[in-house]
Amino acid sequence: MMVEDNISSGDVENQSRPAATTDINNPYSTNYTNKKPKVIALIVFLLVAVVLAITLPLTIGSNNSNNSTDSSNGSSNSDGGTSGDDSSNTQDGASSTDNNLGTSPPVQVYKSQFLDSNGPIQTQVRIMDPSVADGYEQCSDLRKDIENAVNHYANNLIMREATSEWQEEYYGNFTKCDPNSQPNWGWGDDVDGEATATVGTSFGGVAEMDSVASVESVSASRPSVAADDSAGKVSEDSYETNNQVDGVDEADVVKSDGEYVYAAYGDLIYVWNATDGTQGVSITQMPYVKNNNENCKPIIRPVEPEVIEIEESSPTERRRKDLSMIAPWDPCYQPKPRISSLLLHEDRLTAIVSDETSLYYSPFDSEEDGAEEKKDPIINDWQKLTIRVYDVSDVALDGSGLPLLAEKEIKGNYNSARSINSKGIVMATSNVNMYNFADGNLYRSRPQYCGLNSTEYQRIAAEEALNHTQSFVDQLLEELQLQLDGTCSSIFKVAAMQSGNSTKDASYDGNMLSSFVQILSFDMMDVEDEITTDVAGGFSSGYVDSVYASQDFGSIQSIGHNYNPETKEWESSTFILGFDISGDAPKPLGYGEVQGRPINQYATDLYDGHLRIATTESQWSMEGGSKTTNKIFVLKVPSSEDDGSVLSVVGETDPFGKKGESIHSVRFIGPQAYVVTFLRTQSVLRFRHGRSHKPSCIGRA
Repeated sequence: MMVEDNISSGDVENQSRPAATTDINNPYSTNYTNKKPKVIALIVFLLVAVVLAITLPLTIGSNNSNNSTDSSNGSSNSDGGTSGDDSSNTQDGASSTDNNLGTSPPVQVYKSQFLDSNGPIQTQVRIMDPSVADGYEQCSDLRKDIENAVNHYANNLIMREATSEWQEEYYGNFTKCDPNSQPNWGWGDDVDGEATATVGTSFGGVAEMDSVASVESVSASRPSVAADDSAGKVSEDSYETNNQVDGVDEADVVKSDGEYVYAAYGDLIYVWNATDGTQGVSITQMPYVKNNNENCKPIIRPVEPEVIEIEESSPTERRRKDLSMIAPWDPCYQPKPRISSLLLHEDRLTAIVSDETSLYYSPFDSEEDGAEEKKDPIINDWQKLTIRVYDVSDVALDGSGLPLLAEKEIKGNYNSARSINSKGIVMATSNVNMYNFADGNLYRSRPQYCGLNSTEYQRIAAEEALNHTQSFVDQLLEELQLQLDGTCSSIFKVAAMQSGNSTKDASYDGNMLSSFVQILSFDMMDVEDEITTDVAGGFSSGYVDSVYASQDFGSIQSIGHNYNPETKEWESSTFILGFDISGDAPKPLGYGEVQGRPINQYATDLYDGHLRIATTESQWSMEGGSKTTNKIFVLKVPSSEDDGSVLSVVGETDPFGKKGESIHSVRFIGPQAYVVTFLRTQSVLRFRHGRSHKPSCIGRA
């Protein structure tokens, strides 16, 4: 037994021993004793080989299919880890799928994809994924992403101009374009008959309508009333706004605390006693500075058109070479400000005031003032927003105004506002004018490209774009008032609002920076000469459709695109940027996507940690005509950083409504939803949201 135990093919010590005697007739001889374990080992080896031969191709095939799937999604395992190591494939803070997650959906691993950016400039733009909610650890990364987005826009424009057959035919030929003309439009040159002498005088000239009653014209005395003192008195005990969410007060033009009524009318705030309108009124007017017509200059100076006689066989034609431009409105016209909404909390009344602004800056200045040429703005806000907080602790109904505590001007066009206790929340959108990039010098109609072929045009246009990228980004960040001296964790990462198994740019113009959406918060009670605001937001390549806010969660819904591989068409999708507004400062919380688009803010609701959103997806084809799909989606909202940064869809209804019907109204009440669909007849459907997170229809009328 000792010999048998020590013999092994891999034992160096036994290999060095002398060979044992051989006696085939003796079963106890060394040779016979060694043969039995060797035969067993051989049998085991053959069995293992057979099993490996069967299973190994299946395993390899499975790995290859997984790799091909990753490749088709435009992603790869860049960390060099093996496919069997779950932890090496888990990215963006997502936990391994082997964890016990109970009834929650499995954690998905997201790998960033990037748009195809065909063109002469090397750039990289992210496609929307949950990692965008992580924000930026360094503001330099935000700036880099903005530069990439600008260069992607330049690539799109350059290739669009370069691949246009009619532009190649016109601008690539010296005989058809004029290198001395600015610009070469290629159309509208020939005009029959006499050229009309048109001068570039500005027009509009709309007389400013005075307010219904100016502050000076309002009598401060008590209005005359009938002998009956009860005249004008009412009995009412409910003055709250009809809010969508309990505990979240929505902005309105009329507010009341039960004692006084506060009403915004144009640029005035009227305040009167809620139960006795005969006591008098308080009138507060928003500041207004009217333009001085003597100092106001027209946008375009009058220029006589140059008319050139051209001798033709018959008849004589006249060509209008250049005509002066006419201003679309009077730049000297300055309308009065308008109160967009009011917020009321205890003895603080907040007014969000908008002033119309001119989107056109004159490039002409008088020669005598020596001023430099003005730059056109990049941010096309048609409103200038101002937050004004007033003290309403002691309202005087004698015609005087409310005491102003503080005010602050903010960027953006007004979307909506809410108040949660003393915290005010304002949502606004700024539009980015990408046409001003490179001063419009990327268009092939510019004289420097006259006579160049497509390849030469691309090379020079790319140089022009790169020379202007830095200055454009500097001006953009300055106009947005984004402070990049610290972290930018409150800004969603720049990304294309599209999804699906396609890296082709779904947009026409390649503009990933079409608007900047922001959610701003401030404390109405903590305003001593200054309003301190905190801002979170992000760039959107889609357009803002609606906003929603609960006590701890806010969201901005933008419309983007989803690629359908079956139809090979781009379809509308709603991209949800979720914000955590439970603290003093808002911050990005998560990102989600659902098919279709909501009708308004009431199509979105937060219930039991889940966001519900009702949408209609419209499709049209030559064969089938118009087709609509109505659904209610249920998304799990992350409750902590451990939950990741994705609003994952955990349930949805079956399509509902008759053929061609779309959603016209939605109201969520607790676990139930009431939806109205309409085409030619109206249908009212009632849904219930249960534990399965798949809302079911429980009634129809």
